[in-house]
Amino acid sequence: MPQRLSQWVARIADKAKRRWWIWFLLAVWELVKHRIFARANAYIDLHTGSITVILGFVVSHLESVIVVGFLLGIIVLIFHAYLETRPSRSVVINTPSPPAEALELVDVPHEREVKVPRAGATRKYPRDVFIIQAKKPDLPSTDPNVTYKNKVRVTLTNAIGKEIGVWTPLWESDEVQSQDIPPGSNFRLEGPRGWRIGDWIKDGTTGKDKGYECLKVKPGFTVECWIGLLPPSGQSISERMAKGIPIGIAFFPVKIDGKLYEEPFEI
Repeated sequence: MPQRLSQWVARIADKAKRRWWIWFLLAVWELVKHRIFARANAYIDLHTGSITVILGFVVSHLESVIVVGFLLGIIVLIFHAYLETRPSRSVVINTPSPPAEALELVDVPHEREVKVPRAGATRKYPRDVFIIQAKKPDLPSTDPNVTYKNKVRVTLTNAIGKEIGVWTPLWESDEVQSQDIPPGSNFRLEGPRGWRIGDWIKDGTTGKDKGYECLKVKPGFTVECWIGLLPPSGQSISERMAKGIPIGIAFFPVKIDGKLYEEPFEI
């Protein structure tokens, strides 16, 4: 056994003598590595003094740093939620109304008001758009708070099987003039029980009949429109209408299938 061990040691020594350069390279590598790492560490220490202090503080107070970071994160999330949920501020810009050809009626339920300027179309739809159910004047009002004291009302039913967008009318007459230009006018839309018993859509706030400057009328639905007029000389509006004497023509701008038309009705 000692002989075999001595032979093994002799072989190892012989191989080491023949490959001495390997040990030399290893020594050089260790020396270079030590110099490189030592210079790198010295450079970092020289230029990162404050960072070293901060890292040392973080390491020595790790629990406190975690708590402070958690609280800051909660504050950031609360502030972000506030910014996301605060009401937006709308900016109102006064711009001129678009031409009639550019008007687009908002797609809303038939009972909702739509604020759209009056159209100025001159075409007539190929068939009668509305059925005139009634034409009648109101008794002249003596209430000083009423602006339009002489009104005429016309009741119209959608007769074409399509949804119709309709605006308050323009007025033309040689003898009975409108109180304003364009005339003061408003619609009201029939309620669930129907216009024949005087049921009209109510304003949820006041409980009174809700007025519309323009609206969409579904097929078969009925609207009533009043027009504010000036009292004529001679026979009154009521006397003329009772005798079947026309007092003027109301031109209703309508929109059907995206196109504008003008529907005249003799009153």
